[in-house]
Amino acid sequence: MAKNLSIILLLLVVLMGSLGACSGGEGPEETSYTATKTNSDLSPSLPPLTTSPSPSKTPVDLASISLVDSLANGKPTLAEFGRGTCVPCKKMKPILEELAAEYDGQISVVIVEVQNHNDLTRKYSIQLIPTQIFFNSAGEEMERHVGLYQKDDIVPEFYKLGMLKNG
Repeated sequence: MAKNLSIILLLLVVLMGSLGACSGGEGPEETSYTATKTNSDLSPSLPPLTTSPSPSKTPVDLASISLVDSLANGKPTLAEFGRGTCVPCKKMKPILEELAAEYDGQISVVIVEVQNHNDLTRKYSIQLIPTQIFFNSAGEEMERHVGLYQKDDIVPEFYKLGMLKNG
């Protein structure tokens, strides 16, 4: 009976941890759970829970790229100021990842998590999220947009601002 209760409690801990990892939208891709050993039959740890790898190339974590470094690299930059728990920001993430992959080497694409970068949020007077700012190759702001921004609208803006050249 005690063994069954220990197993049930362990399963509840794992289940609750899994639900918590899904609700925030932030945090590591891989989570490891360790149980406290209260019974000699209870395993001391569980293997890490991982998401299955996608068949395509794993996208770069755009939030791990420094805006300051991107603005200094001599390439035009599209920076989005947002937060991983914001619904429009979540919708923007795959769009930004696609743009980063398609225009790699031509344009830098970064995500600035506002809760982690208060200094940049103040510097660029971000009042609503998501806010996308287009910077030229000299790091000067050229244009900004607030709200969900579809890829079909962003790409023409790259050309209009001279961030990409036709042909």
